[in-house]
Amino acid sequence: ERCQFYSNTARGVDHQGTLGTFKNCLIHSNGTDGFYSANGSQTLWHCTIALNAGDGLEQASGTINVRNSILAFNTQVGLRWIA
Repeated sequence: ERCQFYSNTARGVDHQGTLGTFKNCLIHSNGTDGFYSANGSQTLWHCTIALNAGDGLEQASGTINVRNSILAFNTQVGLRWIA
């Protein structure tokens, strides 16, 4: 909760696990995707994902809930679903 992931050379968050909850997080200015998720179930509440060099949020598998969040000004797309 209330965390920041920024200025990483690759992804800001690379979550490949069972469960994850991110609240009030700022994920920005990363070298590739801001948030990458595979497997399990992730929840993002009141998060801002912006200014990343790749996708804002990439979901490869599993489920993800995004509520009251901002995905803006990412170089690729805001949300990419790979199924």
